[in-house]
Amino acid sequence: MSDFFSIEMGQTLEWFGLQHILLTLGFILSIVVLSYLAPKIRDSKYEIWFRVLLVGLVIVFEWNVFENRMLNNSILRIPLCAVSIYGLTYAVAFKNEKVFKIIYFYIFGAFLSFLFFDTPWGLDRWGAWQFFGAHAMIVWLSVYGWRVFGYKPNIKNLYQSMVALA
Repeated sequence: MSDFFSIEMGQTLEWFGLQHILLTLGFILSIVVLSYLAPKIRDSKYEIWFRVLLVGLVIVFEWNVFENRMLNNSILRIPLCAVSIYGLTYAVAFKNEKVFKIIYFYIFGAFLSFLFFDTPWGLDRWGAWQFFGAHAMIVWLSVYGWRVFGYKPNIKNLYQSMVALA
């Protein structure tokens, strides 16, 4: 267990191996469950606590990544995944529909990251859980805004998203 948080290489995750397939199926199942529960969450008096939970998970998965950027003076180099997760976290935490509708379209990159991951870590290291957890958060925040808040991005928002990315 002490090796779980180490930066030394452990097992690797094989593309489309059993672990990868089970991880991806679990991810898809979590999206289906969140979509199914969305109306109940929307009408619940505890909806804000679900949002707090999602923001908390973002912090758990993103903290070391953000800290690493700060320590290595690369804070200005923010990849698309970071833009997605920070933007969606802001949009869901503060119910900002305009930001949500622009950032929403970056969800497709998170899906692709599950299929064609680029992390050297296997599931025996925290680095892999950070990678997959952060990308799952992008999708979960998108599904949450879409299904719970009822935000419906349209083609105009897609064009705004492209301009924002450029």
